[in-house]
Amino acid sequence: MKMKKVILFTGTAILVIAGAAFTMQKIINWKIDSSTAQVKFSLSAHEQETKGSFKNVKGEIEFNKNDLAASFLNCTIDVTTISTEIENRDQHLRSADFFNADKFPVITFKSKKIEQTTTGYTAVGDLTIKEITKEVSVPFTFDDAKKNGDFKGMFTINRSAFGVGEPGNDIGDVITLWVDMPVEKL
Repeated sequence: MKMKKVILFTGTAILVIAGAAFTMQKIINWKIDSSTAQVKFSLSAHEQETKGSFKNVKGEIEFNKNDLAASFLNCTIDVTTISTEIENRDQHLRSADFFNADKFPVITFKSKKIEQTTTGYTAVGDLTIKEITKEVSVPFTFDDAKKNGDFKGMFTINRSAFGVGEPGNDIGDVITLWVDMPVEKL
Protein backbone atom coordinates (compact mmCIF):
# COMPACT_ATOMS: atom_id res chain seq x y z
CA MET A 1 0.00 0.00 0.00
CA LYS A 2 2.85 2.35 0.89
CA MET A 3 4.58 1.64 -2.43
CA LYS A 4 1.37 2.51 -4.38
CA LYS A 5 1.16 5.87 -2.56
CA VAL A 6 4.82 6.64 -3.36
CA ILE A 7 4.34 5.74 -7.01
CA LEU A 8 1.09 7.73 -7.20
CA PHE A 9 2.68 10.75 -5.49
CA THR A 10 5.78 10.56 -7.73
CA GLY A 11 3.65 10.26 -10.87
CA THR A 12 1.48 13.19 -9.84
CA ALA A 13 4.54 15.33 -9.05
CA ILE A 14 6.06 14.56 -12.45
CA LEU A 15 2.82 15.52 -14.22
CA VAL A 16 2.56 18.80 -12.27
CA ILE A 17 6.19 19.71 -13.01
CA ALA A 18 5.86 18.76 -16.69
CA GLY A 19 2.63 20.77 -16.95
CA ALA A 20 4.25 23.81 -15.33
CA ALA A 21 7.27 23.56 -17.64
CA PHE A 22 4.99 23.34 -20.68
CA THR A 23 3.01 26.39 -19.51
CA MET A 24 6.22 28.36 -18.94
CA GLN A 25 7.44 27.58 -22.44
CA LYS A 26 4.26 29.02 -23.93
CA ILE A 27 4.87 32.51 -22.56
CA ILE A 28 7.84 34.17 -24.25
CA ASN A 29 8.69 37.70 -23.16
CA TRP A 30 10.65 39.95 -25.50
CA LYS A 31 12.48 43.16 -24.61
CA ILE A 32 12.50 45.88 -27.26
CA ASP A 33 15.95 47.21 -28.09
CA SER A 34 14.97 50.88 -27.68
CA SER A 35 18.35 52.07 -28.93
CA THR A 36 17.69 50.69 -32.43
CA ALA A 37 13.88 50.30 -32.63
CA GLN A 38 12.15 52.92 -34.73
CA VAL A 39 8.98 53.84 -36.55
CA LYS A 40 9.52 55.48 -39.92
CA PHE A 41 6.81 57.44 -41.69
CA SER A 42 6.08 58.94 -45.08
CA LEU A 43 3.39 61.31 -46.36
CA SER A 44 2.76 63.73 -49.17
CA ALA A 45 3.27 67.38 -48.20
CA HIS A 46 3.46 70.36 -50.53
CA GLU A 47 3.66 68.09 -53.58
CA GLN A 48 6.69 66.25 -52.17
CA GLU A 49 7.17 63.09 -50.19
CA THR A 50 8.13 63.87 -46.60
CA LYS A 51 9.89 61.16 -44.63
CA GLY A 52 10.83 60.92 -41.01
CA SER A 53 11.07 58.68 -37.98
CA PHE A 54 10.36 58.28 -34.30
CA LYS A 55 12.90 56.68 -31.98
CA ASN A 56 12.73 55.46 -28.39
CA VAL A 57 10.11 52.76 -28.94
CA LYS A 58 9.35 50.93 -25.69
CA GLY A 59 6.82 48.40 -24.51
CA GLU A 60 5.85 44.92 -23.46
CA ILE A 61 5.79 42.04 -25.88
CA GLU A 62 4.74 38.49 -25.20
CA PHE A 63 4.80 36.60 -28.46
CA ASN A 64 4.74 32.93 -29.26
CA LYS A 65 3.79 31.87 -32.78
CA ASN A 66 2.38 28.64 -31.31
CA ASP A 67 0.13 30.49 -28.85
CA LEU A 68 -1.16 33.64 -30.53
CA ALA A 69 -4.18 33.81 -28.20
CA ALA A 70 -1.85 34.53 -25.26
CA SER A 71 0.43 36.85 -27.29
CA PHE A 72 0.31 40.64 -27.23
CA LEU A 73 2.21 43.74 -28.36
CA ASN A 74 1.92 46.89 -26.25
CA CYS A 75 4.21 49.71 -27.38
CA THR A 76 4.81 53.40 -26.79
CA ILE A 77 6.57 55.89 -29.03
CA ASP A 78 8.20 59.04 -27.69
CA VAL A 79 6.70 61.88 -29.78
CA THR A 80 9.57 64.23 -28.90
CA THR A 81 11.94 62.03 -30.93
CA ILE A 82 10.25 62.85 -34.25
CA SER A 83 12.86 63.65 -36.88
CA THR A 84 12.63 64.63 -40.52
CA GLU A 85 16.23 65.85 -40.39
CA ILE A 86 14.99 69.45 -40.70
CA GLU A 87 14.95 70.91 -37.16
CA ASN A 88 12.49 73.76 -37.87
CA ARG A 89 10.00 71.28 -39.35
CA ASP A 90 10.57 68.86 -36.45
CA GLN A 91 9.81 71.63 -33.92
CA HIS A 92 6.64 72.50 -35.86
CA LEU A 93 5.56 68.84 -35.86
CA ARG A 94 6.07 68.73 -32.05
CA SER A 95 3.99 71.90 -31.61
CA ALA A 96 0.26 72.19 -30.87
CA ASP A 97 -0.33 72.53 -34.65
CA PHE A 98 0.46 68.83 -35.10
CA PHE A 99 1.38 66.36 -32.31
CA ASN A 100 1.38 68.77 -29.34
CA ALA A 101 4.22 66.80 -27.76
CA ASP A 102 4.19 68.84 -24.54
CA LYS A 103 0.60 67.77 -23.81
CA PHE A 104 0.65 64.35 -25.55
CA PRO A 105 4.22 63.03 -25.24
CA VAL A 106 3.54 59.42 -26.31
CA ILE A 107 1.76 57.45 -29.00
CA THR A 108 0.53 54.05 -27.82
CA PHE A 109 -0.46 50.80 -29.47
CA LYS A 110 -2.13 47.99 -27.49
CA SER A 111 -2.99 44.83 -29.35
CA LYS A 112 -6.33 43.10 -28.78
CA LYS A 113 -5.51 40.03 -30.83
CA ILE A 114 -2.82 38.62 -33.07
CA GLU A 115 -3.67 36.42 -36.03
CA GLN A 116 -1.54 34.39 -38.40
CA THR A 117 -1.72 35.31 -42.10
CA THR A 118 -0.21 33.79 -45.23
CA THR A 119 2.66 36.31 -45.09
CA GLY A 120 3.17 36.55 -41.32
CA TYR A 121 0.85 37.98 -38.70
CA THR A 122 -1.59 40.81 -38.07
CA ALA A 123 -1.93 42.61 -34.76
CA VAL A 124 -5.34 44.22 -34.32
CA GLY A 125 -5.34 46.82 -31.60
CA ASP A 126 -5.90 50.35 -30.38
CA LEU A 127 -3.63 53.14 -31.62
CA THR A 128 -3.83 56.28 -29.49
CA ILE A 129 -2.50 59.61 -30.70
CA LYS A 130 -3.39 62.82 -28.83
CA GLU A 131 -5.91 60.89 -26.66
CA ILE A 132 -7.81 59.81 -29.80
CA THR A 133 -8.02 56.03 -30.05
CA LYS A 134 -8.77 54.12 -33.25
CA GLU A 135 -8.60 50.42 -33.99
CA VAL A 136 -5.92 49.58 -36.54
CA SER A 137 -4.56 46.39 -38.10
CA VAL A 138 -0.80 46.10 -38.29
CA PRO A 139 0.49 43.36 -40.61
CA PHE A 140 3.93 42.23 -39.47
CA THR A 141 6.58 39.59 -39.76
CA PHE A 142 8.73 38.18 -37.00
CA ASP A 143 12.23 36.87 -37.59
CA ASP A 144 13.16 34.65 -34.65
CA ALA A 145 16.84 33.90 -34.09
CA LYS A 146 16.37 31.99 -30.80
CA LYS A 147 17.55 34.68 -28.33
CA ASN A 148 16.93 37.69 -30.58
CA GLY A 149 14.25 38.62 -33.05
CA ASP A 150 12.86 41.42 -35.16
CA PHE A 151 9.28 42.58 -35.56
CA LYS A 152 8.72 44.44 -38.85
CA GLY A 153 5.45 45.84 -40.10
CA MET A 154 3.85 48.41 -42.34
CA PHE A 155 0.44 50.07 -42.17
CA THR A 156 -1.34 53.34 -42.94
CA ILE A 157 -3.38 55.77 -40.89
CA ASN A 158 -5.38 58.92 -41.59
CA ARG A 159 -3.68 61.78 -39.72
CA SER A 160 -6.85 63.90 -39.60
CA ALA A 161 -8.69 61.10 -37.79
CA PHE A 162 -6.19 61.54 -34.94
CA GLY A 163 -6.26 65.35 -34.96
CA VAL A 164 -2.71 65.66 -36.29
CA GLY A 165 -2.61 68.93 -38.22
CA GLU A 166 -5.50 70.60 -39.96
CA PRO A 167 -7.25 68.77 -42.80
CA GLY A 168 -6.04 69.91 -46.21
CA ASN A 169 -3.33 72.58 -46.12
CA ASP A 170 -1.61 70.81 -49.02
CA ILE A 171 -0.67 67.95 -46.68
CA GLY A 172 -1.87 64.44 -47.45
CA ASP A 173 -4.09 62.67 -44.94
CA VAL A 174 -2.60 59.20 -45.45
CA ILE A 175 0.55 58.44 -43.49
CA THR A 176 2.44 55.23 -44.18
CA LEU A 177 4.26 53.82 -41.14
CA TRP A 178 7.06 51.22 -41.07
CA VAL A 179 7.82 49.58 -37.74
CA ASP A 180 11.19 47.95 -37.02
CA MET A 181 11.56 46.56 -33.49
CA PRO A 182 14.61 44.44 -32.75
CA VAL A 183 14.01 42.42 -29.57
CA GLU A 184 15.80 40.04 -27.26
CA LYS A 185 14.31 37.18 -25.30
CA LEU A 186 13.99 37.70 -21.56
